Amino acid sequence: MKVIAEKLMSIFKTAVFLAVILPFAASAKHLKTEEPEKIRVLVATSVSKPEALQLTADKNGTINFRGKKYTGELQFFDDGRKTLTAVNVLPLEEYLIGLVASEMPKDWPLEALKAQAVIARTYALYQKKIRSSKQSSSFYDVESGVQDQVYLGIANHDSRVKGAVESTKGEIVSYKGQVFKSFFSSTCGGMTESAVNVWGEKGLFALIKDPYCARSPYSAWKYSLSRRELAARLSTGGFQAETIKGMTVEHRKNNPRVATLEIDAGGKKFFIQGSDFRKIVGFKDIKSTWFDVKINGGQIEFEGKGYGHGVGLCQWGAYGMADAGKSYHEILKYYYPGVKITNPHHYEVIGF
Repeated sequence: MKVIAEKLMSIFKTAVFLAVILPFAASAKHLKTEEPEKIRVLVATSVSKPEALQLTADKNGTINFRGKKYTGELQFFDDGRKTLTAVNVLPLEEYLIGLVASEMPKDWPLEALKAQAVIARTYALYQKKIRSSKQSSSFYDVESGVQDQVYLGIANHDSRVKGAVESTKGEIVSYKGQVFKSFFSSTCGGMTESAVNVWGEKGLFALIKDPYCARSPYSAWKYSLSRRELAARLSTGGFQAETIKGMTVEHRKNNPRVATLEIDAGGKKFFIQGSDFRKIVGFKDIKSTWFDVKINGGQIEFEGKGYGHGVGLCQWGAYGMADAGKSYHEILKYYYPGVKITNPHHYEVIGF
């Protein structure tokens, strides 16, 4: 590690610097004529230079960093704020093993794990294409949190997950010959949502009625808080309110999810989009935008369905379909009607 430390110290003098730790197990006999597809994963921000210098790797080349274990390379970039951004660069298929194990329980049906592997691979390649374009100056392809896909390193690697990834190696879903942003969420609640309603992005698929996610613990949920507490959270979110006098929800046409809320804060009223309201109050409390609300004395009570944005594949629905004997191809085509499952060397990106 002394050599690595000296290299880091010399590179710290530059405006943008890069430190790479390679697995110690790499050797010439492992080299192949065709390099595997790589992915650049943003794993940490606000890293101090001393923290970067204290990195260690075991005899297998596994890097220990902030309580997580990584393979491949760990690169650091100057973020312009006197701290660093850490990016894990590793083979795509290896990344997917850690990702699928982070996004879906390892003991779920194998066909559900395979479906998750394919859409995660598709999403990662879409983001890589976008962020590697001439119009982008990004030094990473995907983030490791819910902004993109949850990736917690290799600590939770599992043989069943590895088998699901390897058995679908290279497979992606494409629509009209193009790779697309293959969204997914925990529980749709009985009907999927369109990306245009959540983020204003192009919605490729119609809403789908989903009877398969009924066993999800989030198929129905309740939450309540005081008028004063809701007013405080709204104020923190930029909507000044001392109390809550009334609330009215407006649902989308032919869609059970909330489009906007009209809130009477006593002397003033304001409108908030359903997705913004969920963010302000808390994603874990307001689990989806599929809810109704009523005021009961000093309490505001919510009853809803689903967990997450509801766009694309429903993970609990995939569980239900796999448990009913459906293959991962059938699962993917159910949630993304009209797609093809391909294993291409070259692909185009929708909207790119």
